[in-house]
Amino acid sequence: MPADLGTDLACVSDLSPTLATVSGRRALVEAVARRWTTVPGTLLADSEYGGGLSAALLASGVPDDLAARLERQALRDERVAGADVTVELNHLTGTLTVIGSLVDADGPFKLTLNVSDMTSSAEKPAIELFLEG
Repeated sequence: MPADLGTDLACVSDLSPTLATVSGRRALVEAVARRWTTVPGTLLADSEYGGGLSAALLASGVPDDLAARLERQALRDERVAGADVTVELNHLTGTLTVIGSLVDADGPFKLTLNVSDMTSSAEKPAIELFLEG
């Protein structure tokens, strides 16, 4: 039987119009994705929350410490037992791809997050989330 990883509102970059919920591993990966895309210091209850992917896209390149920062953020979620993260920036498309090899109580899985459309005039980034495993 799969581990109980919780239930939450479906929300990667914004709430769904129907206030749909997600559970299990999907709830976990959406929580990690929100953590990665949140600007550090903007969550009043936890100043350490946030990986800052938006700032990385607005910068001229990927900060050297971004992958390590995202690994630490994933591991701050008590449901994540292990994390290995790689980050790639495609300058032609302006897409930042984050590949997280994560481990939860049910074992290893891969989370891929593509973040794009982060220009200074964009209201919100376009985020695609893929789960394997």
